[in-house]
Parts: sequence; C-alpha cells; structure tokens
Amino acid sequence: DDRYPMLLAARQTAKLDTRRILKRLAKENLKQLGRMVAKLAHANPMTVLRTIVHQIEAYRHMITPVVDAFKYLTQIVFDLEPYFFVLTA
Repeated sequence: DDRYPMLLAARQTAKLDTRRILKRLAKENLKQLGRMVAKLAHANPMTVLRTIVHQIEAYRHMITPVVDAFKYLTQIVFDLEPYFFVLTA
C-alpha cells in the first residue's frame, strides 16, 4: 500500500467523508445523507463499510439510521459485504 500514495489518499478521504456524513445522519436527513453514503460506498466500498462498522461499534445508537441508509446502497456493495466480513473477522 505504501507504494501507491494516491490509493492511500483516496482511502483516507473516503474514511473522513464517511465519518463526517455519519456524524450528521439522522431520521430527518436520511434520504440525502443515505445517498451520499451510497456514493462513497460505490467508489470505495471496503473503506466505507469498515468505517461504518467501526462507528457503529463505538456508537450503538447509530445502528438504526445506518441500517435505514443502507437501502440507498447499490447492489455491488451488497455483493462485497460477505467478503468484507470475512476479511475483518
């Protein structure tokens, strides 16, 4: 990974953007922010999913809004989910 600084920068940007969106995620703005999470997840699914899991582990009250926001994710992200959980286990 150290050989590809642009890849590292893209991962870090996706992580920070995901955290910024999750901080603002609530029932009132679910549609807008859910779509933003979906856009990020489509571009960098493993980083976004990893960040979401870490945030949910830290803040349990986020589970419901995040699950509701998942309805905006594309099918490709759902296809990658099993691989993500195998890699992180």
